Amino acid sequence: MQANDRSARDCYEKETLEQTWSVRTLQRNISSL
Repeated sequence: MQANDRSARDCYEKETLEQTWSVRTLQRNISSL
């Protein structure tokens, strides 16, 4: 699981904190890039 684009990584990090995503949800959202 990687978010190679720095801006994408920052976006996912922000959403994870705001939405309290689980690891599974974060992985699913990143893999749908």
